[in-house]
Amino acid sequence: MSPILSNIYLHELDKYMDKYKKMFDKGKAKKENQSYKNAKQKALYHKNKMAKIWDTLTPEQKVEANKNYKKLRKLQLQESYANPMDESYRRIQYVRYADDFLVGVIGSKENAEKVKADLTTFLNEQLNLELSQEKTLITNSRDKAKFLGFEVNVCRDQALRPRKDGVTLRSNNLVVGLTIPTDTWVNKLKELKALRIDKHGNWRASARPYLKNHDELEIISIYNAEIRGLHNYYKLASNINTLSKFRSFMKYSFLMTLASKNKSSVGKEADSHRIDGKLGVKYETAKGSKVRYFHDDSFEVERLGRDDGYGVDIEPNTLKYNGRNSLITRLLANHGEWCGRDNVALEIHHVKKLKNLKGKKAWEKFMISRNRKTMAMCFDCHHDLHNGKLD
Repeated sequence: MSPILSNIYLHELDKYMDKYKKMFDKGKAKKENQSYKNAKQKALYHKNKMAKIWDTLTPEQKVEANKNYKKLRKLQLQESYANPMDESYRRIQYVRYADDFLVGVIGSKENAEKVKADLTTFLNEQLNLELSQEKTLITNSRDKAKFLGFEVNVCRDQALRPRKDGVTLRSNNLVVGLTIPTDTWVNKLKELKALRIDKHGNWRASARPYLKNHDELEIISIYNAEIRGLHNYYKLASNINTLSKFRSFMKYSFLMTLASKNKSSVGKEADSHRIDGKLGVKYETAKGSKVRYFHDDSFEVERLGRDDGYGVDIEPNTLKYNGRNSLITRLLANHGEWCGRDNVALEIHHVKKLKNLKGKKAWEKFMISRNRKTMAMCFDCHHDLHNGKLD
């Protein structure tokens, strides 16, 4: 309910910022930079002068004239077209997600400080909220600002690129971009227990013991969902390809988890699960054998439209891989998951929510470690559980 209540209450802040923008914004465009203007005039003067006498020049003189023009044009393009310190031009942009918001200001540092002070006053006097002065930072656009897990930056790319109409300009200069901080995917690996740091400070992939009681199809499906979930969220980031490192750790963790499950080695698991040159798990369906491959989609930047992106901020649902088909398979196996006996009639013990288990009893720890709400048990074990005699 928290995000919903935040949206309801902070709608007043949204309305305030709409009004504030109308008051703050000033000017139609930035004035032309005088240095750029002077350089442009020199290049244009040289071009017009050569055009008048072009037919009288020798081939060598024409080559020299073109060289001089290119030099002047290069000097022009090294200057910013607009005056970055034009006080007659100001803009403000505001975006909010739940109780986290970001304000972009085209203007002076004094302008930004005034905006922060006005926001502090409004939140305090109108909404009885206190703006954290330590967390609410004023950041120069040359530095990166963190917002919703992204790093927001203003690109300063001096590379020249021709436009479709032939005009050469710095098309990526001063463009706002999004990147993924390294600690984001590293912390995700730590959260999943797929990464450990050894005593020398080196990063090492690690097995996830709490998954080894799942079948192999469930394990690979969980890994794929976790990789895809992170990709879906960060697919707007310009450095999305950095997630290939995240996937490499996840792939090795997957093999280590299988090795732990099957009491084997990583090399043997890699060999036995190599299918058509890819890592995968075979499984049977009513229509025959199929293969689920380990995630190998390319990590590419995606541009979202207004109505795209539904579900990008939803955690991947890995519990769905503990579904009905897996349950039927477990029942038909005639294998007691608690006692380990084979060829016994089974009953299913079911709990409503895993979070309701306190984890004090051994069978509770067993279910929590497997992340399952069900356990296939023989009649005797199931009877003992309900009578409090299982532990």
